Amino acid sequence: MSNARSDFAQAMHRLAAYQYLAGLFDGQTVLEVGCGGGDGLRQLWALGARLVVGLDRSVGRAQSAVTALEEQVVVRAIRLPRLGLGEAQFERVVVSDARWLVQYPTLMDELEACLAPGGWLVLRAESGDHPDVADGVSYGDLLDLVEERFATVHVLGQSSFIGYSVVELGAEAEPEVVLDGRLMGGDVEEV
Repeated sequence: MSNARSDFAQAMHRLAAYQYLAGLFDGQTVLEVGCGGGDGLRQLWALGARLVVGLDRSVGRAQSAVTALEEQVVVRAIRLPRLGLGEAQFERVVVSDARWLVQYPTLMDELEACLAPGGWLVLRAESGDHPDVADGVSYGDLLDLVEERFATVHVLGQSSFIGYSVVELGAEAEPEVVLDGRLMGGDVEEV
């Protein structure tokens, strides 16, 4: 898959996850670590975030994508593993690529420092447990990274088909799943 197609696919996965978590971002200050081309920043702002700050190693594309939103969306370059945020804290911190936590173990300290009391850390990861994913993070490794630091951890699984399905894994009761086929001329069906 070409880099452009891979970037587009990643953006679509990211936006689907953010849409699923929409209520989590409304009215909050949000930090997105690994903002890439800025699609996630625009989505977080559209979902009602009060302030969105995006960090990445290269910010040119992201800066261009959010030019019209300059007062509500800020983009900054970083040199990992440091975030360079000083005392700044955010109610929601999103890491768009959990591989960074494996590559830079001290990054978790930086994330904890910028997470406001009662805030939520949201990690996105390609599953290293899937045979087609060469450089993902395994479910167990991801849990090891976060469970020792946070009292409550929710893991969501995301699967693409004609659309996207995002469900919480490990929930006590099996979630009700429905397929909304109205965009393709169908109906809503229980799966």
